[in-house]
Amino acid sequence: MSVYDSSVRWLPAKTATLPKPVAPYDSDPAKAADKCFDRDTGIVIATSVLKTYKDALAQYHLRPEHKFLNGNHADRGITRRRHVRAVAVRYIGKESNRWEEQYYLGSDDGADIRYRLNLPEPKPLLVWVCARISEIGQRKVARETGVARRTIERLMKGIQVRDGVVAKICRFLDSR
Repeated sequence: MSVYDSSVRWLPAKTATLPKPVAPYDSDPAKAADKCFDRDTGIVIATSVLKTYKDALAQYHLRPEHKFLNGNHADRGITRRRHVRAVAVRYIGKESNRWEEQYYLGSDDGADIRYRLNLPEPKPLLVWVCARISEIGQRKVARETGVARRTIERLMKGIQVRDGVVAKICRFLDSR
């Protein structure tokens, strides 16, 4: 059986990827680390390759806090609470890919998670976005967000726009 070791390069430089460690549950983390293996290849991973909690948390304080405005690591002053607006309900985890069914019935490529949102019309979020854009003005929203005015116009008409664009506009509208 092969073993990942920090002193050995286990893949050519062009295709080098980090191992994806998993282990059976054990209440003792040291015992779980001893049983660790790569979930893609099944190759055992040496404990010297694994990060410690100290390593994993070393840069954690530098990550932005997305639940608040003014929540980046270099920001100063008062943080303001963001308001979350649910756009849609989406199952996550094993239920979303029907893993249990696939275990017994065989693999199904069509069971993958769908990352695009297909919003039924009308949605309260769309009504709110259109109302706020009307208050501020399409040109100003386009200029401030970097989104094309034609795209904002399409959104106002109820034509589907990419989720990332809608999120960008929502962030801008929510900050005003």
